[in-house]
Amino acid sequence: MSSSLEPTGFFFYGTLMSSAILNRVIYGPSPPRYSYLRIQPAILPEFTRRKVQGADYPGIVPAPGSSVKGTFVIGLREDHVRKLDFFEGDDYERRNVPVKVLNEEGGEEEGEEVQAEAYVWIAGVEGLREEEWSYEEFVREKLGRWVGEEGKEEYRGR
Repeated sequence: MSSSLEPTGFFFYGTLMSSAILNRVIYGPSPPRYSYLRIQPAILPEFTRRKVQGADYPGIVPAPGSSVKGTFVIGLREDHVRKLDFFEGDDYERRNVPVKVLNEEGGEEEGEEVQAEAYVWIAGVEGLREEEWSYEEFVREKLGRWVGEEGKEEYRGR
């Protein structure tokens, strides 16, 4: 699929895979009772996800032969995108990328390729660690600091 096609959604591969964090970023501290977002598992080919030096979150960079599992989200509005751009900051650039949307269970045998927006790390590889970032490790060890009672003020209600 050509990258000139209009994106149909967003691909998230790090902290924004958590619906609690995504909701806090786009809605603030009081998310609506019902969300109209559609979230599915997806894979971004030809990229790798690495830990950012001194941070809880990752960055993705091109890497032939690699792929990154994440989520494909449909239904974000313009005001949500502005908040996401602010949240991601200057170390990332929003780019149009091809992703493979998987079935609800994450099975790779099903799925279609679509264009999505993704935040790609542009602050230089020296800002990334060699090791792969793990969403499961983030949820287990750090998610509570982002959205729990002990949540950092930095991440509340942007």
